[in-house]
Amino acid sequence: MKTRISIILTHLLFLAGFVSFPVFTIPPSGEHINLNTGEFSQSLVLNNILAAAGYYLNYYYFIPSFNLKRKYIHYTVSLLLTASIYLFIPSVCNIVLNRLALPFHFIDSLIVPTGPLLMLTLAFMLSYILHKHNEWKQSQRDKMEIEMQKNAAEMILLKNQINPHFFFNTLNGIYALAIRQSDNTAPAILQLSQMMRYVLYDSEEEKVLLEKEIAYMRGYVKMQQMRLGSNNRVNFEINGAATGLTIVPLLMIPFIENNFKYGISGNRETRMSIIIDITEKILRFKSKNTIVLRNQDDNYKGIGISNVRRRLDLAYHGRHDLFISELSNEFVVQLEIKL
Repeated sequence: MKTRISIILTHLLFLAGFVSFPVFTIPPSGEHINLNTGEFSQSLVLNNILAAAGYYLNYYYFIPSFNLKRKYIHYTVSLLLTASIYLFIPSVCNIVLNRLALPFHFIDSLIVPTGPLLMLTLAFMLSYILHKHNEWKQSQRDKMEIEMQKNAAEMILLKNQINPHFFFNTLNGIYALAIRQSDNTAPAILQLSQMMRYVLYDSEEEKVLLEKEIAYMRGYVKMQQMRLGSNNRVNFEINGAATGLTIVPLLMIPFIENNFKYGISGNRETRMSIIIDITEKILRFKSKNTIVLRNQDDNYKGIGISNVRRRLDLAYHGRHDLFISELSNEFVVQLEIKL
């Protein structure tokens, strides 16, 4: 509604300015008008009203009907015909008015006025330039919308790549508990059901509350800890307030999955640290784990990282930094996002 009102006001201001422009207009040649009588201004106001009509006729009809369809001959003929009619109407008005006042100079009344012709030419040029400018702006908006739709579709595809691996890794952990007939099997299944609800429903949104995302990660870490021995030490730490902040869902979970997949041992001591710091609207994620498995026939580690990189580029382009380093026995991920 506000946009429509602003458009109407813009048109009204344009018309007011265009019609009141005669003070800057060249006097019509061949006419002998006394400026003190006001006839000069009245004549040019009439000419400018007709020129404004030519502006809108060209903008809303001639250009869409002929120029955009490459009917250039039709377009040129339409402009010339409009110019002829435009120049004819004031001449008729002059004839009618001058017949009432003597002496009447019939030949002078038919002379083509240069001032109004310049105004009509200006109206045609302005309407053409503005139409082309708006056409370019619309094409840019269309390109942006197509790009946004493409990015949204790609984001959905990337999220769908994450979900199967999440269920696969989680079920493997619960299977290990069941094999040992661990008392943690039932709590792990309950925890999984809560996490599945988040993955299947909440994560379908473009963005989720950061509090929910952190709760999901905390639940995942808690469930994985159920199958770990005392030799595997895990530190999960949250610093700062996440209230009211939102984030793209399932963005950091691939890093945490990799921590448990490649950093856990059944006999040697390992350490894992996952720390999230939130300062105002900046999130800093850092994970560090001992490297236990190497050169495995599993592409998910590479797929998961490239997946996150692409999603970060789509959702937080220019607003994130991701650093990944792999030392002799330690894998470190540092991520900073401006939410």
